[in-house]
Amino acid sequence: DIYTDAGGSGFVAAGSLTAQAYTSGVYQRAIQFTWGLANGSASFYNIRFGTPMGYCKASFTPEIPKTSSKILMLEITVTWARKTLP
Repeated sequence: DIYTDAGGSGFVAAGSLTAQAYTSGVYQRAIQFTWGLANGSASFYNIRFGTPMGYCKASFTPEIPKTSSKILMLEITVTWARKTLP
């Protein structure tokens, strides 16, 4: 369910996110998430994140191991298109 919090054996919110520059007409945008040393110390298998178009959810198999001695940087590219009616 997109409206529930993401989880795993432990859920940690990203310490920061940076939306990369958008090029007009490309219909995709990369977003870089960073979990610093202070952001979590548990593995997780999914995240929920906001974009200018709304919320998205991503899942990972196996879980991503995150400890307080590791920095995690993850870049996700979101794409969209206009629906064409028949």
